[in-house]
This record gives sequence, C-alpha cells and structure tokens, in this order.
Amino acid sequence: MTLATLIILMLIFVLAGIPIAFAIGMSSMLVMIIFGNMPLVMVAQKVVFSADSFLFLAVPFFILAGVIMERGGISERLVRFAKALVGQIRGGLAMASVVSSIIFAGLSGSAVADASAIGSILIPAMKKSGYKKEFVVGLQSSAAILGPIIPPSVLMIIYGSMTDLSIARLFLAGIIPGLLIGGALILASYVFAVRHGYPAEARAGLRELWESIKNSILALILPAIIIFGTCLGFSRQPKQVLWR
Repeated sequence: MTLATLIILMLIFVLAGIPIAFAIGMSSMLVMIIFGNMPLVMVAQKVVFSADSFLFLAVPFFILAGVIMERGGISERLVRFAKALVGQIRGGLAMASVVSSIIFAGLSGSAVADASAIGSILIPAMKKSGYKKEFVVGLQSSAAILGPIIPPSVLMIIYGSMTDLSIARLFLAGIIPGLLIGGALILASYVFAVRHGYPAEARAGLRELWESIKNSILALILPAIIIFGTCLGFSRQPKQVLWR
C-alpha cells in the first residue's frame, strides 16, 4: 500500500509538470506524513546529511562547467579546432565529431552534455554533407559515451564514493581506455567514409589552424588542469591523501 501510494503520487506530480527530482521528494514526504511515524525534522536532517558530501559536490559543479562551456560558445570553438585538425581527411567531419567529443569529455564528465553540445553542431553539418542519418546518430552516440570514461567523470565520482576508492586513481585509469576508444572511432569513421564515399572538408591553412588553437586554448588546457588538480591536490583533512 505504501509503495503503491508513493508511485501514484510521484506519477501525479510528474504528469502535472513538476521536475522529477521535486516529484520524488514531495511524494516521499507525503508518504512519510501519511504512513510514517518519523518527525518532519528528521526528513530535513536526512536531506542535509545526504547533501553534505565533499565528493558529491563535484557532480553539480562538473555539470555546471559543461553548461557554461556550451552556452559560452566553447563547443563551437572546439568543433572549429577539430575540423581544422582532421577535416581535410576523407570523413574528416565525422572524425572532428569524435575529436570534439574527446576534448569536451574532459570538461563536462557527462555523456548527455557531450551529446547535446557537440551533436547539436555537427549532426546537422554531417547530414548536410551527405552522411547517412544512421551513421551520424550512431557515431555521435558512441562518441558521447566517452564523457563518463575520460576524466573528469560523474559516474567515477559516484562509484568511487560508494566503494571507497580513490577518485584520482579512477580518473587516471580512464584516460588510456577513453583515448583508445576515441582512436577506434576515428579509424572506423575513416573506413566508413572510404567505403561509402563520404567527402573531405577543405584543407585548413596554418593561419586558420593557429587561429582555432588560439581561440580554444583555454578549453584545451582545462581538462589537464582538472585532472592534475584532482590528482595532485590535497584533502580537507590533512592526514587523508588522494593516493591510497
């Protein structure tokens, strides 16, 4: 009865247009008021205790960083840099999508943010250049998965906090697999481009390449700052170190 009431209330709140997080919280509070003997003060204490986590605070900040990068035009600069770097190769637009996803993965740590930021720019461009819709969607979906693999990763933070593993070691462990997957996607993009006759972009000159690097230099070095800052930083507790 309690579970059924919880699910019904949550569905009512969701269908009413209330965000899912608030719908879950409101339905849980109502069920505790109706069926439980727990004082409401305990609910507030549980919420504050759960939110008081040094590791979990990194999750919304990484998501916020990805949103700021997307709204600030960083994703467009990364795409221009990737196109100037590999666009002249056959299937270069598809390769640019993978390269942009690799770099943006080091900023957001989220597959959804990666797919929305890079895909919103390159998916229409690839379809306009003659790429098949199935290939475009499959490639961008596969490249977006690099978000949780290449550090910083939201999933690694959650996994490390639940299993008491070093977040710094998890971050370092994701670099090489993420780059290998990205390299495999680039190779697959080239093979598909040759097989299906996908075009190459116009060759970028040295001046254009330099301009793209100069405009996106902050986005290019930010992943290194985040990773090395996490691995070489210090904890709030003097005796606790990141390396275990």
